[in-house]
Amino acid sequence: MEQEQQNQPRNELNQETPMPPQGNGPITTDKKGGTGALIGAIIIIVIIALGGYYFYKSSVEEKLNDTMYEEGSIQESEIPSDDISSIEADLQSSEFDNLDQELQDIEAELENI
Repeated sequence: MEQEQQNQPRNELNQETPMPPQGNGPITTDKKGGTGALIGAIIIIVIIALGGYYFYKSSVEEKLNDTMYEEGSIQESEIPSDDISSIEADLQSSEFDNLDQELQDIEAELENI
């Protein structure tokens, strides 16, 4: 019996040191709700972002529609016609006198860049 007591480790109070239990497999811990909550939060954030984008887009389109021409503001004379006489009249009223000078000015500006 003395030999058995000598082989066992002792602490300062002359008590036997408890040995940790030895299991046959790795110790596993259960994770509960971590990934499900994360996925739920991501889905909610995506839905809120898409809703915000939709409302922003619709408000911009509404503002553009408000600034467009009001109904009836375009007169019949402003709509170009495609008959030959109106096309000839448009060509006769166009001024091409300084066209060469304007093209040379544009070319000079492009060379300076």
